Amino acid sequence: ALLLERHGSSGLAAALADLRASCEANQGLVAPYFNEEVLKNDNKHLANRINLITMAMSTVSRDSTATQSCLVSSDAWDRACLDHPDLTEKGGTAVGGTAVGQAASDASELGEGPWLARIASQVAAANMRSTEVASEQGGPSGQPKRASLKMLSKTILDSYAADARLAVWDMACCVVASRQAAAYEAICAGSHLNPGNVTTIAHTFFDKAATEACSLASASLIEQTAPRADPGPEGRGKAAPLELVLGLCEWPSAFGAASVKEQAFQGACEGHGLTLTHGPAGSSVCLATSQTLGELICLTATDQRQAEGGASVGQAESEARWRQTVVHPLEIMKAAIEEVGASQGTLSTWDSSSDLPKEPPTRRPKADASGSLSEKDRVGLLQTTARKTLVALLPPLTPGGQGEEAGGDEAEAPEANRFGVVLVVVHCKEPKTACAARCVAAYFASLVRAAQDWAAGARPKEEDYSNFVLFSDTNLVSTALSESFRQDLESQGMSAAPFEASISTTRKQRSALHGQVYDKRKSHKVVSAPKDVVISKLGAMRQGFSLTPDLAEEGERCLPDSAWPSDHALVLANIAIT
Repeated sequence: ALLLERHGSSGLAAALADLRASCEANQGLVAPYFNEEVLKNDNKHLANRINLITMAMSTVSRDSTATQSCLVSSDAWDRACLDHPDLTEKGGTAVGGTAVGQAASDASELGEGPWLARIASQVAAANMRSTEVASEQGGPSGQPKRASLKMLSKTILDSYAADARLAVWDMACCVVASRQAAAYEAICAGSHLNPGNVTTIAHTFFDKAATEACSLASASLIEQTAPRADPGPEGRGKAAPLELVLGLCEWPSAFGAASVKEQAFQGACEGHGLTLTHGPAGSSVCLATSQTLGELICLTATDQRQAEGGASVGQAESEARWRQTVVHPLEIMKAAIEEVGASQGTLSTWDSSSDLPKEPPTRRPKADASGSLSEKDRVGLLQTTARKTLVALLPPLTPGGQGEEAGGDEAEAPEANRFGVVLVVVHCKEPKTACAARCVAAYFASLVRAAQDWAAGARPKEEDYSNFVLFSDTNLVSTALSESFRQDLESQGMSAAPFEASISTTRKQRSALHGQVYDKRKSHKVVSAPKDVVISKLGAMRQGFSLTPDLAEEGERCLPDSAWPSDHALVLANIAIT
């Protein structure tokens, strides 16, 4: 009633009426109302909403790091206000004069917690601004035009005006959280998504990566053979530091200023002696390499945020840089699709000269029994897999141990110093058929060849880049497809760790309140799959591999959790550079 009074929206009235009718038809249950149609915009209109469950770790305002979870109870809200005084100065109950204050007071009397007071105050403030806009346009004072709502920016009404059913969904979630406030606060306090925990979690991730890498190296009795300068009497006999290369998918980055999570992971990465090299802006793929390895030579587009003082480049500039790269993943993927299609005689006709594929039609052709590539798979390979690709060269170590820039007389460099490494990171769109998986294998091999070809013409002739390491979240979901994919890799002269296609590297379980709450096939279903691989040339990974966490030994553990920040395990492999 409060929102109806302040908002005056016929859409909201209709949504509430539909909810009431659904409850009456379902023995008072609220959940059946929130079906796919009702929530079709839930993942599209995300700005300026308050939902204590699905947006618990989103910030209350643009000017604060306090999360929405603090709105569940008055005590939590008071603590947040003490830490962030701007919450009561900007957009809180002190803003907007009498109308806003009255709205907040009315909401507080309902006993549902500060979340309702905050929604009410923002709705009232929005209506006041709407009245001012209407007056400026010549409208009658005190009677805001409906159309003027479209002119309001950065207010809580933006998303709800677009789809009033989202207001009903958000209120329902907030009611559930506020009526179980103690349990809710406990869950939020321990969440891996809680900004207060991300620094600890980030260091835990890199600590475990380094510890497990050292353990794997020791177990395999690996001795580092990279030439180094004589450390002198004090350094002789001491073990050389382990040199680590991590291929990372879903790095917490986005356009604009770095998030709290990205800052935490960036700091932890640097604190562990690692340097980040980013893939194309928005791709969230990157390489983290030991600083002793020197600077990588990036052959694909990069996100220049770190190099330019913390502000990410714009989308247009990022696209321009994509076109100026040495290795062109999009063109390589097109060629791989053609190669696989031609070998099977099942290639669908399409314009390989176009930069990007068009969106597939509503009725997409499915792959037939022969395993031909469907239109949906083709679009996924070109628009997602090719875009989320990073290719770089790790130059040979110099006698000084700092990559090619460490100096030294190349003519006197030992023979072993010739070897550089091609590094590739790819985050794949799920290949749903054996044909799509074969395209991915061909794409991987072609990326490596393209980098090697460029190095052969552009790098000193004595450098050897026959060694390569490719890191990928393949998104393969079945053992059968994973086995087929490994066979395709072997035909390209490549092998993958884990060595067995049945070894799962991810295990997760959605609750009943995940992003597609209406999809009962996904709620409470444990999904385990062999998605992640480290790939090199045949015979190079004879030293073994490890998984962290090892899901085969972890019983029914699902990821992520407070001890591990990712829903995927870390795959580590010792690779012989020869």
